Amino acid sequence: MRGFTLVEIIVALGIFAFLAVAAGTFFVSGFRMNDRVWDQLSTQADMRRVFEQFRRDARELREGADGSSPIERAAADEFIFFADVLGDNTPERVRYTRLDTALVRGITAASGTPPAYATSTESVVTLAHTIANGAQSIPVFSYFDAAATTTQTSLAEPVSSTLVHVIRLRLITDMDTADADEEMLVTVRNR
Repeated sequence: MRGFTLVEIIVALGIFAFLAVAAGTFFVSGFRMNDRVWDQLSTQADMRRVFEQFRRDARELREGADGSSPIERAAADEFIFFADVLGDNTPERVRYTRLDTALVRGITAASGTPPAYATSTESVVTLAHTIANGAQSIPVFSYFDAAATTTQTSLAEPVSSTLVHVIRLRLITDMDTADADEEMLVTVRNR
C-alpha cells in the first residue's frame, strides 16, 4: 500500500503548525517594529519643529506693547515673554508651558488703548504630546546669565528676568531611544 501513515500525517501537521506560528510571530513583530520606528521618527520630527518654533519666538524677544519687561516669567516649566511672533510689528505675549506630558504654546495679542494683554483671549496650541520631563523631574527651561556657560549651574528660581541671556530648552520624550533627550540653547538678542 502506498500513502502516508497516520503518524506521518500528524508529524507533518505539527511541523506545518510550528512553521506557521513562527512565521506569524515574525510578521507580527516586524509590523510592531515598523510602528515603533514610525512613532520614533514622528516624535523626533515633532521635537525639531518645537525647537525651531521656540528659537524663532525667543529671538524676537522685546518689550511688551504695554511697556512690560521682555520676560514676564522664567520658571523651570514655564517661560512667558513678549515677542512679535505674528509679524504685525506689535509684540504678543507668548507662553510656553509644560502641562503634564504636553508642551503648549499660548499667544495673546495686545488690544485696546492703551495696549493690554487679556489672557482670556489667549490662543493655545499643543506643540508636543509625549514629553516626560515632569516624570523625571527634569526642568524644561533653564536660564543662564551673560557670564555663565551652560555647563555651569543655571540661575536659581525665582529667576530675575534682567539676568537671562541664554535659555536652554530641554525635552525628554517618553520614547525609549538614545535620542529621547534633546536640548537646544537660545541666546537672547537685544540685551
